[in-house]
Amino acid sequence: MRLPSLLIGIPSLALGLFAPLWAQQPSRTPVHKGLEEEVQVTLVQIEALVVDKEGRTVPDLTKGDFSMTIAGVPVVVSSVDLMCPIGAAADPAPLKATESRPRTLIAPGMKRRVVFAFDYSYLDSATRSQVLDAAEWMLRMSKTDEEEVMIVALTSQVRIEQKFTKRLVSLIATLSRMKHDVTLWAQDFPVGTRARGYFGNISTMMDVLGSYDGPKAVILFSQASDVGASKRDLYYDDVAAHAVAGRASIYPAKPDRLNAVGPGDTMVRLANKTGGRMHFVGDDLSVPYRRAQRDLACRYTVAAYVDSTESRAPQSLSVKMRRPGLFIRTSEMIQLFTEDAKQQARARAAYVDPGPYERPLVRAFAFSAVPAGVNTWDTLFAVSFPAPADAAEVDVRAVIRGASASVGEYVKRIHVDPASEHAAARTVTVLGNTKLSDGQYDVTVVLTDPTGSEIVTAQTNFVVPQVVQDQLMLRGPILGRAASIEQFLRANAKPRPVNARRGKLLSPQSGFEPLMVQEIDTKDALSFYWSACVSGRTPLEEDVMVARTLVDGTGEVVKAFDPVPLKLDSRGHDISCMDLLETLPGGTLASGDYHLDVTVTSANGDFVARGTSPLNVR
Repeated sequence: MRLPSLLIGIPSLALGLFAPLWAQQPSRTPVHKGLEEEVQVTLVQIEALVVDKEGRTVPDLTKGDFSMTIAGVPVVVSSVDLMCPIGAAADPAPLKATESRPRTLIAPGMKRRVVFAFDYSYLDSATRSQVLDAAEWMLRMSKTDEEEVMIVALTSQVRIEQKFTKRLVSLIATLSRMKHDVTLWAQDFPVGTRARGYFGNISTMMDVLGSYDGPKAVILFSQASDVGASKRDLYYDDVAAHAVAGRASIYPAKPDRLNAVGPGDTMVRLANKTGGRMHFVGDDLSVPYRRAQRDLACRYTVAAYVDSTESRAPQSLSVKMRRPGLFIRTSEMIQLFTEDAKQQARARAAYVDPGPYERPLVRAFAFSAVPAGVNTWDTLFAVSFPAPADAAEVDVRAVIRGASASVGEYVKRIHVDPASEHAAARTVTVLGNTKLSDGQYDVTVVLTDPTGSEIVTAQTNFVVPQVVQDQLMLRGPILGRAASIEQFLRANAKPRPVNARRGKLLSPQSGFEPLMVQEIDTKDALSFYWSACVSGRTPLEEDVMVARTLVDGTGEVVKAFDPVPLKLDSRGHDISCMDLLETLPGGTLASGDYHLDVTVTSANGDFVARGTSPLNVR
């Protein structure tokens, strides 16, 4: 699959470039040299912290000072890069009882990325608010202007509460919101007896961080002691391997003292396995954050070429110093991921954090169309993307999330034909029959080719309104293009659109393609959909009419549809509705700006309700 103007291709090397040189050589009989083995190699890069015996960073090392083994086999270090604006710097110490903040900021002019991750599976509900307050204090005290911080909540899934930002005010607002979010502070998130999902979420967080350049440090706020799991060693190795790929290290911040011995060593092992550090002494919760800042300000990247086909399982990694008196911290595991594993990791990251994969011309849309009960709505979902130059297969997955968890998921492979002469985009429309209660949601759509090698995403937030009792609720109009070819997904595995009025109106046969950008060509036929519903007893008298008019930029009515009486039909659950999908033929409107009004009036002309949408005709 190729999505033009969306995805960046990597050009292949022009191997034929050397042909003229070969042509100048006299022909010779080839000399047989026996069998030759072609070895495929991969460049691996390991983030490393090096300190001396006093704990100060060391900024003057070369590749000759490092040695590396993978699975016990020596590997030649090919290069060593250093980023160390702070030079030789001491390890930040715990604050004294008389100190409220450190005396100086750490590398204030340096751009670095730090993640504050809150482990809600292992944060006691009584301490969650206090930990968030402590995180706010740490940011106010130590964050520098150029530092970017991401805030993550680890629940039953990975929730990006705040994307990377330099703005302290945004970070403080996010932490404040989390303190009052009932889906966080009031919920329990058990990990189960296997704990596979718990460790899998940490690995997914590392996959998300792999979408961003440079080394990252994760400050993991957790009270985890012993996470029991039959395959715990494998899970730790998996986290470490994903951490290497994401160039991230874990710095646990436990809000009480920890003597990690025996089975209660979860945080220590996560720190050691990923090349981070565990703080043991004192109750200063800011130490892990300030140490991560210092460590990110003096990092070595140790690179080596390894046989890419030798092993695809996690392997032990050891990087040692040849110079005596120096100590190094790196991940303890490494894995050469297969292409399939890389694609799966990118896809998981795309669902959690679509931002790095979003493209300007991929757009998502959500609209609560008609009530499905006293406090629920049927909702229309759509995503549009430029049609490919050639016919292609596209895997589409849409995930709808509420405040605490996924509430709907739709997966389907579709065949997309190339755009016609006048069609700029092909729309994939998801018609979900999931009943959504009022509240805030987001929908994430991920498009891939069948191999998963190309990923683009779109995401949109939307609010499902309340179902107001005994009042008319007018929704729309939703503008659309009358299209001849669409692709549809439905939440119900066995959809019966003939039995659902909305299914008839918004079915593939109707040719309705919602506009993500409310703009059409003069040749396009315009479609629009609206609904008027009442839950409970209707407050309306008889002879209520619905008018639909198109008004140009000067305020002149250029098209008035024949008024229709408002006839509410029962939809069950004490819901009565009228909804229409209407079409204006192409060539009706000249170029210019318009707005479409849907107005409900009583018999005596009194205004009842009105909906409007802008439209540009080019």
